[in-house]
Amino acid sequence: MSLSSWPALAKINLALHVGAPYRNGYHPVDTLCVYAAVGDRLSLVAGSAGRPLLTLEGRSAHGLDAGPSNFVIKALELFRHRTGLSPDVSFHLRKDVPLASGVGGGTANGALALWLLNRHHGDPLSPRQLMALAVGLGADGPLCLAPLVYGGGCWRGQGTGTLIAPGPVLPPLWLCLANPGRAVPTADVFRAFDQAGPITAPLAIDLHPRLKGYKEVKNLVMGTRNDLEASAVGLEPTIGEVITRLRRTPGCLAARMTGSGATAFGLFASCQAAQRAARHLRSSGYWSVSAPLST
Repeated sequence: MSLSSWPALAKINLALHVGAPYRNGYHPVDTLCVYAAVGDRLSLVAGSAGRPLLTLEGRSAHGLDAGPSNFVIKALELFRHRTGLSPDVSFHLRKDVPLASGVGGGTANGALALWLLNRHHGDPLSPRQLMALAVGLGADGPLCLAPLVYGGGCWRGQGTGTLIAPGPVLPPLWLCLANPGRAVPTADVFRAFDQAGPITAPLAIDLHPRLKGYKEVKNLVMGTRNDLEASAVGLEPTIGEVITRLRRTPGCLAARMTGSGATAFGLFASCQAAQRAARHLRSSGYWSVSAPLST
């Protein structure tokens, strides 16, 4: 029996512009995503005859399904169907990121499972084939897989999020994530967004290929939006309280909600400032971690 263990990359939306839904119910987006290795960790165990396909532990594992609805199991089935291989493997997931937190946690775990399976079998799928397979995990699938397959610290997603391209080059940054401990279902947030009426601001994000300084990063975030933030805060006002606390933290360049919530992020130029912010938020009862952005 052999084991390969990797951290799952949380996906953070620096910007998330959302348009009116298509007839099929999906929404067009333009989003910029960055990543950080926080929270979840997935292990692939080879030679696993007789073991459950997925075992769970961690502060957020309680109530998480280890069956077919789990993204790790979905990834395994997608890989089997696409390659015809029947891997003698199992997975162990340490789940510490809060559920329904807006950082792509479940999808990121599924994307990591796809990448580990392909790596374990000697890369039978090309990067392009693997990225196409990730669409089966949902609209976030390619954006969650891209930094594993291609590297890079920032990716842009358009269409429903599945049309991806490298984003701007960023200077070294630290991140503080904070969650109020109250899940906000994605479907409820989009329903509230649709009921609020169409966004009149432009869908497209205006980008420069390289952001050399921290002022440029701050201007990027301040000049863009998360169009789901107001709807999520309307459903769960504590999200707004977390964002306000982050913005008032010394050294915070910018802060907003990521994804459909309920997690908020703050960007910092230094490790010490991000760590102080996380400690302060934890002392107030929030889940909070700090980490460097992946490059």
